[in-house]
Amino acid sequence: MFISLKNLSLMALLWAFIPGAQALTITPTETRYEAAGNRYYFTVSDWSTSDTSPSFCVNQHNPNAENCVLETAMVERGGTSIVLAADLVARLPLSETMGQAAQDLAKQGITMPLQTSVLVRRTSYPEIPAGACLTLVASSTGTGRQAFGPCVAPVAPAVQCDLTTLSNRIFYRPYQDTVEGAKSGISISVRCNGATTVRLMARYPDRSGIPLGRGVRATLAIGNQDIGMVAGSTEGGYDMEMDDRWRADRFIESTLHTDGTLPEAGELSGSTWIEIFIP
Repeated sequence: MFISLKNLSLMALLWAFIPGAQALTITPTETRYEAAGNRYYFTVSDWSTSDTSPSFCVNQHNPNAENCVLETAMVERGGTSIVLAADLVARLPLSETMGQAAQDLAKQGITMPLQTSVLVRRTSYPEIPAGACLTLVASSTGTGRQAFGPCVAPVAPAVQCDLTTLSNRIFYRPYQDTVEGAKSGISISVRCNGATTVRLMARYPDRSGIPLGRGVRATLAIGNQDIGMVAGSTEGGYDMEMDDRWRADRFIESTLHTDGTLPEAGELSGSTWIEIFIP
């Protein structure tokens, strides 16, 4: 039978905080689940090329520095420069004002409003700490990263789950007189990007199960619970609780049925979809 399956680095704070460099606005927009982690999207606006407030791109400790690095970031909390994750926006020449920095960005094709993002890798932070927020950070030769501008809470990610298995086929090799009740199955794993309960179900054309031909049908179950669901019905399926690692492993057992009749000799086959539903 065929089954289709759908380091935290604490940087020394060497760069003096620039209070005037916070006129810009940061607006969180969405969060997307990726294989490597969660990507947090936000928009930077209200940053004018005529802004005369002090630039973030001034190295007070190394006047001979040639440029600075601008990055999007998620920091541990507002008012800190403990960076959880950062992605490069641009390398810029040193500047005196925010307006001049905006002009330097425009020369690289980066204009306002700037729609941008930062990826927080799951291997480093399976869960972001409470109070973590999105902002911009800058650094230059001989300095650590310094956050500037507002720091805003990210949009919570929508829960997404993936279903995987070592095989998408269930094989039987029963003798003709032992077809009834013959069992086989596959192991599956469901991994999510957050705590949730998902419903796992298999599509049945009707409540009798999956027709395989020659008077034989199959049903699918986890434990003693049939996971079949007929189109238009709300009955059936299996509710799966994720563990503290947001995963769950189960064995789907398939059982053959003949309804008391002796099936004809020959090959049997059938197929169905196994799906997961997220509340």
